[in-house]
Amino acid sequence: MTRIGKTDPPLWMLLGLWVSTSKWRAPDWLPEQDRAILTDAMQGGWAFRCVSPRWDAIWQPYMGDLARIRVILLPGWGFGLSRDEAVAMSRARMAGAGLQPLEPDLLALRSAECKRQQAISPVWSGALSCNDNKKGRR
Repeated sequence: MTRIGKTDPPLWMLLGLWVSTSKWRAPDWLPEQDRAILTDAMQGGWAFRCVSPRWDAIWQPYMGDLARIRVILLPGWGFGLSRDEAVAMSRARMAGAGLQPLEPDLLALRSAECKRQQAISPVWSGALSCNDNKKGRR
């Protein structure tokens, strides 16, 4: 197998995506504007993959590389996100790839990112708290 013009993704990335993600399906509650943007993007060759919190954290450093090969990872099971948090995270991911003209709700995005971290941190560690009442405490 050869790489043509160094535009093809490395084999490890393709295999890693295949093993660690699944096909993403638009949920019923997705706002119509977002649904239209996703449909247009898919028709334009973009792929949307569903990912768990642990794999999402592993793929974070490669989000730019994934966008170059037209792949966007969206939150899947295990995040425990509310509808607003899932929409905010999805919009932020699409905006990072240059697809989303709608701004994500920053408070919902912060909460979604915190929930991702909590989902992959052991409960006994007490390392993370998303509670804003504890500002200033370490």
